[in-house]
Amino acid sequence: MEGDAENEYDLDGNLTYETVPDLFTRNLPMDSGSVSLNLTKVKRVDSAGLALLVEWSCQARAREKKLVLKNVPAQLKSLIDASGLREILPTSNQ
Repeated sequence: MEGDAENEYDLDGNLTYETVPDLFTRNLPMDSGSVSLNLTKVKRVDSAGLALLVEWSCQARAREKKLVLKNVPAQLKSLIDASGLREILPTSNQ
């Protein structure tokens, strides 16, 4: 996961039960009003990856910040919709 000064982070690879434990130990810096996750390079997502994104969203909300998912893969959009998490995990096609 790489970030920039605009609080936008690029996730790369898989968001699965195999990779989530390592990602979970990393806290997203939330210095500004919102944090964006660019998911262009994410190849695979499972329920563990979805749970991680929900956790990060909850952490952002607890700090009165907003987490926005950009360039969300179709597989993740389907998981978000099927789980009824559209309000918790807002997406953007930027």
